[in-house]
Amino acid sequence: MAAFIVFTRETVVGRNIYALGGNPTVARLAGIPIRRYQISIYAMSGFAAAVAGLVLASRTMSGQPASGSQGLELEAITAAILGGCALQGGKGTIIGAMLGVLIIGVLNNGMILTSVPTFYQLLAKGALLILAVIVQERQRARSGE
Repeated sequence: MAAFIVFTRETVVGRNIYALGGNPTVARLAGIPIRRYQISIYAMSGFAAAVAGLVLASRTMSGQPASGSQGLELEAITAAILGGCALQGGKGTIIGAMLGVLIIGVLNNGMILTSVPTFYQLLAKGALLILAVIVQERQRARSGE
């Protein structure tokens, strides 16, 4: 995490990636080779997914494609939104995303320890996502973006 924080804050490549996420047209007009960056970002994302798959397979000692990873999309999106990542792109920090993950983790752990049924756990996470999106959109409207 620390390496990616330094990468995004201190390098030209990191700032270009933020620019590409914020507004691809402006990034292209600023001379950033968009196609090369997009391919590189997708490759890094694929590499990270492969590492996550290897870690999951080693933890579960199983190579099944749906072992332990079903339903994590809702949690990932909710964590990112809670951490301050904008749905439109170009905003957010790694530390914010990590804080969002910690919030979701504490929520999951609390609901499991209190024996909340799975249906209501999903309902709570969905409600939290909706609330986070509403708050983010109101903040965006207030700032005039």
